[in-house]
Amino acid sequence: MIGCVTKWRPPGSGPVEKEGYSATKFDQQPVVLQPANAETLQALRKNGTGKFLVVNFWATWCQPCQEEFPDLEDMARMYQKRPFELVTVSINYPDERNAVQKFLEEQRAVTRNYIFGGMDPYPLFAAFDKTWNGGVPFTMVLGLNGEVLYQSTGSIDALEIRRTLLRNFPDDEYIGVQEYFRKCQAEAEARARK
Repeated sequence: MIGCVTKWRPPGSGPVEKEGYSATKFDQQPVVLQPANAETLQALRKNGTGKFLVVNFWATWCQPCQEEFPDLEDMARMYQKRPFELVTVSINYPDERNAVQKFLEEQRAVTRNYIFGGMDPYPLFAAFDKTWNGGVPFTMVLGLNGEVLYQSTGSIDALEIRRTLLRNFPDDEYIGVQEYFRKCQAEAEARARK
């Protein structure tokens, strides 16, 4: 059978350890929550990190946000060796910081986490995306130059986000990924022309 053997590992056998990668080490990092102002969000949108960003806007009172959060954190663990970063931004008011921090700690959200730093959210929405009306969950995958590779208002399609990332990650130690996605794209385009 061809495939990753970790799929068939016995339950409770622990995480796979590999040089430079450890789900355990990843989860042991501190959960940090920082305030975000308009400048923070504008910089996020421009993406000068040299990494692909998945930016997820959410709130503690939003059930779909809470349901999709584990999928996003799984991506952060899965792609920790790739040029990738997950950034979460809570649209909760600053005085709800304790509830946001508690949720992030429960999720082991050791990624970059922000909370809106002001009581008027509309300038903050516009600072990130002028067309966004403030509905959550709201998620964007940003390319290396800030280009939008995926966008969703409402629940995410986690599989489509992973495909988008893999399609755009450079070939590094995972030789052939880019060629595979180019071939798949060409086949899809050929089918569409028929």
